[in-house]
Amino acid sequence: MRKNIKSLIGEIFKKGIIVGVCASTLFLAGCVEGNKESLDKHKGDKVEDTSEKEKEKDDLKEVLISEDEKRESDKRTLSSASEIINESLNEIKAISRDNTSGKLEDIEFELSSVMEKENKRLEDLVEKIYDEDLLSTFKDYIRGNELRAKYYKGRSENYMEVMDYGSEADEIISISICKMVDEYGLVINEENMEFYEDCREKIAYLDKKDNYKKIAKELISKGEFKVELEEDEVIKSGFGEDKEVFKYSKVVENTSGINLDYIAFSINGKLENGKIEEFPSVLIGFNSGKSDEIKFYTTNKYESMDVEVEWVSFN
Repeated sequence: MRKNIKSLIGEIFKKGIIVGVCASTLFLAGCVEGNKESLDKHKGDKVEDTSEKEKEKDDLKEVLISEDEKRESDKRTLSSASEIINESLNEIKAISRDNTSGKLEDIEFELSSVMEKENKRLEDLVEKIYDEDLLSTFKDYIRGNELRAKYYKGRSENYMEVMDYGSEADEIISISICKMVDEYGLVINEENMEFYEDCREKIAYLDKKDNYKKIAKELISKGEFKVELEEDEVIKSGFGEDKEVFKYSKVVENTSGINLDYIAFSINGKLENGKIEEFPSVLIGFNSGKSDEIKFYTTNKYESMDVEVEWVSFN
């Protein structure tokens, strides 16, 4: 019996050393046969997922930050944003001042590059903002910059495709800048105050835009178009041979008392089959009391005509 116990202890001691060595080198080298069963036993073990615990820690950390601390953090973030925005505005002024190539596409490429670089730096600040309304406004400004960069990149090659980017960017940037300055303390340096003032003017325009578009439509819609056969051979040649070409024309007058610098609009003619033909046009310098002629040429006659105003600027 004593011998058997001694023998058993010897075997355990022997295996214990083997297992102990293997445990210390388990992930660095293969174990001897004596530890194979131990390895097999742990093959199916799952690694604990700590992502939920980390999220709970982050949530707890968020709760532990006081409202005052959040406000102070947002102030520091806005201070960094102010520095980034002012640096970009200075770069934009330098590009406009120093470019000597005379090529519009060169200037626009540089401007778009500045805005993309600015956005990259601002995006690093997004996660540091606690106030939800400020965060939304901050993201709007970044989006406005993104649209403006797209506008600059594409304006020289295909203006009609990107023109909406420009006007949308103007609106978004103006609203977000004024809100961040007026409500949250974003600082625009003295040398860049012209930019801020432009933003304020655009907001004043946006407040009146819909009303002024309505006024412009009423002015352009007044009176009937005079329809007559066009006799000019040069104009007729543009429509193909043996086709009757009609000239539509009428004189409109600005009786609104408002100086309308620029009106982009279209005349939409409805055909008998219900299809609509569109004739884009503009009125420039359509000041109060001024009269101007609207005219276009077509081979069709229309059952009805309507006016759609796309854009209006005023002073």
